[in-house]
Amino acid sequence: MPHLRRSLALLLLTLLCPVASGQDAQKVFESLYSQRIQAVKATRDTSDDVRLASQLLEAARQSVETPKLLTLLCEEASELGSHDTSGYETAVAAMTLLAEHVPSRQLVAAERISDIRQRQYLAQRGAERAAAGQKLVDAMIQLAEAQQKSDPTTAAITLRRAASVARAIGYDKQDELKQRLQQVIETQNRTERLKKLKDQFAANPRDAKVAKELAEVYVVELNDPTAAMAYADALNDSVWRQCLPLAAKPNNTLTEAEAEKLGDWLRSLAKPNLPADQQGALLDRALAAYRRYLELHPEQDLARKKMELAADSLATTIKGLGITASSTEAVAASATTRVKTYDLIQTIEPADILKGTWKLNRGVLRSGPPNRALMMVPVHPKGDYRLDASIVRVGRVEAFGLILPVADRQVSLTVNTYPGEGGRSGLSKVDNAGLLYVDQNPTATAGQRLAAKKLYRFSAEVRTRDDIAAVRATLDGEPIVDWQGRSSALSLDDAIR
Repeated sequence: MPHLRRSLALLLLTLLCPVASGQDAQKVFESLYSQRIQAVKATRDTSDDVRLASQLLEAARQSVETPKLLTLLCEEASELGSHDTSGYETAVAAMTLLAEHVPSRQLVAAERISDIRQRQYLAQRGAERAAAGQKLVDAMIQLAEAQQKSDPTTAAITLRRAASVARAIGYDKQDELKQRLQQVIETQNRTERLKKLKDQFAANPRDAKVAKELAEVYVVELNDPTAAMAYADALNDSVWRQCLPLAAKPNNTLTEAEAEKLGDWLRSLAKPNLPADQQGALLDRALAAYRRYLELHPEQDLARKKMELAADSLATTIKGLGITASSTEAVAASATTRVKTYDLIQTIEPADILKGTWKLNRGVLRSGPPNRALMMVPVHPKGDYRLDASIVRVGRVEAFGLILPVADRQVSLTVNTYPGEGGRSGLSKVDNAGLLYVDQNPTATAGQRLAAKKLYRFSAEVRTRDDIAAVRATLDGEPIVDWQGRSSALSLDDAIR
């Protein structure tokens, strides 16, 4: 809905339960398309295959909220489209859509796109071959990215093949491919080193030296102190034993003293001989800790001045490394910012109702059927903002959600959705991953959070600076979302745009 852009929308989901099981999705798919697919495959003419592929692709675009059905539609559209050269672009579009909405199928999609681009490349000559070769190289780069997560050896082979094609057609991607290959090789070496260290630690869980090496890999090289905590008990380094647990804590839970200690420690780990990305990640986390200290220490005294200078120095160093600071605290609003407060309930008019039924009685707004009752609140927040609400689940199965503007993007913050999957809460989407994919979406959490007939205090806060954003939300004071990163990582499901 274009008129929702950059406006704050209230989304109460009376029942959000898309096709939940593979069996249900398969039945729906077969009932709609099985006979038609068999019919077009039975003919020698491949043009009807391509026409049906286009129809399946369009159906897939309308099914982005039902991942299992979306997968069936996209994969069949890709297969049918690849039966004829005129359907290659449809096949690629289907796999691109699948990768965007179903992260677990990204590798499969990338493999199929690369295969189609390879066929196009081999079939062309002259200038058309060069153009097809560029698409093939780009597809192989995407394939290598997907492969690198689980199979860096194969990713390296893919990049070498891409470099060979790029040289053959004169495609100016040699430097990028060389850099990507080096990163893959480093990842491969690190993976092998980690496996060796883990085997050693498993053989002797009291080996403090190996525990320290493992912790250093996770903190310094992988920027993952939470994973490093698996080896904390075996450490005999007193500084690491004190600071590692602080690094694993959410930044907004640090005390003033903890924030200062953590920032100093992370800064000490960022040695000048480290690669720029590793050094920058450590300094960025240190900057986040210092910003947390400043948030907790408003007194204009010498201690605050010292920390302000340290934070400014870190920000300058990070910028010199060519890395943009991405910490939540780097986008903290100034305490002197002028704040406007709105009672949103008082701003609502009947014309603001977009879908479903809504009743306003004595300052209480209640949604009714159908599913996804939707209302646009006529307030357009600019810059940083916070929204507070009191909410009660009154029905058998309900979810509560907000469509939040974040810089030039929108994202849905939902609590208690997907009841058929045990419940999900978080932001949708982050890096194209919705809430069904807990392993892909860092904000997605499983479980039911809203008990019936109980009053909850909800708060959501959005802060931005340049292309960096932070979204936090709490339910009865307990964090349910604490996300930070580039605002471009956020997007809204097509079905509720």
